Amino acid sequence: MVPLGLVTNVPELRHLKDLKADDKIGVPALDSVEHILLTMVAEKELGSPAALNSNIKVLSHSEAAAALIAKQNLTAHFAIPPYLFKECLIPGLHSITGDSVILGHPFCYNVGVASLQFHNNKPLQYFAFIKAIDAAIFWLNHNMRAAALLLASDFRLTPERVLQYMTWSRMKYTTKLCGIMQFAYFMKRAGFIKKIPRSYSEIVWDNVYL
Repeated sequence: MVPLGLVTNVPELRHLKDLKADDKIGVPALDSVEHILLTMVAEKELGSPAALNSNIKVLSHSEAAAALIAKQNLTAHFAIPPYLFKECLIPGLHSITGDSVILGHPFCYNVGVASLQFHNNKPLQYFAFIKAIDAAIFWLNHNMRAAALLLASDFRLTPERVLQYMTWSRMKYTTKLCGIMQFAYFMKRAGFIKKIPRSYSEIVWDNVYL
């Protein structure tokens, strides 16, 4: 589980209602998780999921972070780690809202998916993958500093900075599934999807920890 946040470069901007018509908000794609979270909070605070549609600007996270930091035609960025962390450490930038405020709890930004054919026809490979993920997460949770050392060169950051990011508030390394159905209910109501699963059993395999 990772935190997501709507970060702005305008000091006086504290709520969505403070956004002006020409203020642009960076999201990586329409119908992305970040876009859906934005529509959720728009419905909650402004009365309509579509209230900020005209403010949306599609940019990759790296492009949005660069534009936000440079104050180049972008007022806010719905960011994920590590961009969220980098932005929040820069003076003059601050978070307006985030996933835990919008949903009321953390949720799974990343999930693993396997087809029915793979699950049923190749059970050894399927469970080998599951065990590898479980082992990796167990090791990570018990060896944060060692993991930071391994990842530092790939991320082109110091081990200290990687460790700071890895242990940031609401960063959680787990295989527990959380928040998926809440997302589905909203997406159906807001018109993102046409139908929703009746229960978790329709969309997850028996080994998934709920």
